[in-house]
Amino acid sequence: MAYLVLYGSQNLSNKKFLINNAGNLRSTSIGIQSIQNARFAGSTVVDKKVNGKTIILNGVIQGTSELSLQEVMKEYQVAFNKEDRYLRVTTNYHMFTPMANYLGWQANGDTTTISFDEDSFQHGDGSIKFQTVIDSNEYAGVSTISATEMDISEYSNSGAFEVWVYLPDITGITGVQMRVGNDSSNYYYNTETEQYDGSPIEVGWNYFSFRVETMNDIGTVDPFNFGSYIAVNVLYDDSTTAQTEFRLGGVLWQEESRSTNYKSYVSNFLVSSEYYEVDHTKYTLDILAHEGISESTGDFNVYATANNTSATTSGELTLDGTYNPLPIVSININGATNVSGVTLSNVTTGDSVLIDRTYSAGDKLIIDTDNRSVTANGEATDYDDVLPRFDLGVNDIQVSIQTTGEESEEKTTQDINLTGEV
Repeated sequence: MAYLVLYGSQNLSNKKFLINNAGNLRSTSIGIQSIQNARFAGSTVVDKKVNGKTIILNGVIQGTSELSLQEVMKEYQVAFNKEDRYLRVTTNYHMFTPMANYLGWQANGDTTTISFDEDSFQHGDGSIKFQTVIDSNEYAGVSTISATEMDISEYSNSGAFEVWVYLPDITGITGVQMRVGNDSSNYYYNTETEQYDGSPIEVGWNYFSFRVETMNDIGTVDPFNFGSYIAVNVLYDDSTTAQTEFRLGGVLWQEESRSTNYKSYVSNFLVSSEYYEVDHTKYTLDILAHEGISESTGDFNVYATANNTSATTSGELTLDGTYNPLPIVSININGATNVSGVTLSNVTTGDSVLIDRTYSAGDKLIIDTDNRSVTANGEATDYDDVLPRFDLGVNDIQVSIQTTGEESEEKTTQDINLTGEV
């Protein structure tokens, strides 16, 4: 199977853009260095240094039966002008939709007309274009019951369903909903309001990722013969007007553990001036992965505990990956009387941080070791000493509360969740 390679939402592995060679394209870190957290009271921002790396792609860019070489080059130049997008490499995936024609697709919601568009597409030979009138449905989309099935039983709840959607206008667009399963009575579903790399919804092609473990379900899903039913809907409010250019560019499943994402930007896109054929030519694409490491698409909850009432709560978590983990710790204070501080400690690394403030029931404390920040109820707050480091493997952590001595500890409860990218 050929790799699926994206830059942002743009497919770098379709019939318009062929990769012959990829230098320095690995999922492991290369030349990674970091500066230890600064140790001083009240520090809310500390520094780190990670060496970037340049990934070089060489191949052929070519026109199609409907698009000239110049039109294809312009399409990719526009996509490459966008900065701080993911360079995504997926080595295990399944395409539910071959995108060869629009046979078997039906109208959903406010959709009135469906056609097959060979001018604007991301996968296969074209995209499913659908026109709408704005009625009372508040959504428009397409669905099919004849997509290419797969057996997802061996993957349990891992992986993600992903989809390309073209939006000609984003006025009033509130999200994209996906349904995937066996039929219209047995399926998974969820809605996304931003693209897979955290970029906002934009005019043009968008790429959305729906992680299986976070999706809801209807009926009883059969994982052995899965995916014949697919529905993709664009959701909107009253400010949206009728559209003629909505498009579905393809639907797939990808294995998260075999997909890597580099935060990056294109530093050079060079197309050969010697067109050895009228419809195709060679290219060189230089992409700078400015953080030097790849990361997962979403966050994973690796540890959780609830309804703790003792002054100190201890736990053990195991972190996987190939680079020092930088988790996010969320602490919910469900009940508190005269609580003056919360300390997070990693006994394994010997680091701890004290967040000294007055706490009340309902407070939410977030300790983000990746962005080196601490917030209380969404507002930045100071902290003492150092944000804890975490090791690959087993980490012993503790959360302790400090009091003014006027209350009994059993009146204080907290829930702890630890998430992060791997």
